[in-house]
Amino acid sequence: MKWIGALLLLSTTTWAGFEWSKRLSDRPKHIRQLINALQILEAEIVYSQRPLKDAFFCHRQTAASPGKRSVYPTCYAIGTKRE
Repeated sequence: MKWIGALLLLSTTTWAGFEWSKRLSDRPKHIRQLINALQILEAEIVYSQRPLKDAFFCHRQTAASPGKRSVYPTCYAIGTKRE
């Protein structure tokens, strides 16, 4: 019984370590995507002279999947309040 418990504990902590490692290895990619999304938003505001609300609305429609998790809630909150 002790061996089963020890193996279960060892396998669980190993699995948790691999999951944590995956999250940390994906982090630089998500940061690059966030920076890219902010640069696109900046270009949309500066070059097209759009208000922030309209720029968020346009960016919300073209955001990539992982970027949606970071920028999408703000875009959705601002973009849906169009008048």
